[in-house]
Amino acid sequence: MKRKDSSVCLVGAGRAGRALAQILNEHGIEISLVVDKNKHRAEACGRICNAPFSDAAREIPLNTTFIFLALPDDKIALMAAELSCLLTFPSGVVAAHLSGLLPAETLSPLRERGALLGSFHPCLSFPAFEGEALSWDRLPIAVQGDPEAEERLKILAHSLGALPFLLTEKAKPFYHLACSLASNYLVSLLFAAQQCLDEAESALSLSYLFPLIRSTLNNIEQRGVEAALSGSIQRGDRETVASHLRVLRDHLPGLLPSYKALAEITLQLAKESGTDPGKLSSISTLLAADE
Repeated sequence: MKRKDSSVCLVGAGRAGRALAQILNEHGIEISLVVDKNKHRAEACGRICNAPFSDAAREIPLNTTFIFLALPDDKIALMAAELSCLLTFPSGVVAAHLSGLLPAETLSPLRERGALLGSFHPCLSFPAFEGEALSWDRLPIAVQGDPEAEERLKILAHSLGALPFLLTEKAKPFYHLACSLASNYLVSLLFAAQQCLDEAESALSLSYLFPLIRSTLNNIEQRGVEAALSGSIQRGDRETVASHLRVLRDHLPGLLPSYKALAEITLQLAKESGTDPGKLSSISTLLAADE
């Protein structure tokens, strides 16, 4: 049964829009319209949440209580400007985007048309394929914007089972950088690991590393970053690091700068976790000499 206390219009039917549509539908929140300039994508998203769809923003119903712009960062301001030319909102409508980086003020043209402004960033990697389900139970959601919009967005997040937290405009770039390092660059790091396995010519699959990855993440969650660190640098094992450098120089030179950069960060972390400073200094000298 659909709840009648709020309704949502989704502008954008990509990964983020589909994921939001699915979770809203599962929690009985009415989706008044799905809008995407690609009508086939709008239709596919509409099917997920049993909602009408359109490729025309001018059809957004004015009685909706939330308008979410689930768009790439470089499209959000453009869409806000477009909507401001098409619609005037009744008092109390919250217009929010899903960007972890941009401030709510990116939607400022919509304030001039009566909307409250907000941003609503689920700290989650969205699935690539339609229909893949993700739990939002206790999912952190960063909320920022006009005070009334923040309160309304927090209530909505709680209704989805999530854990909203307020983020200042100043903090957003640092928060988004952390998200990118922890998610996007984790994928890049595993791509590099796959390259190493491919070079071994032993039909080794990345799946062999999944238990290692899961146990590492579990250790971080349970014990914290410093206590979770293990491996050659944490032990102060200079010879293992030297072996890695030789393999990279001879077979995968394109990965050498990345390995060294990560090693430098790991040296800092190992120092914090109590590794012998003399051993760490020896490894640091080795990395600097290997130019």
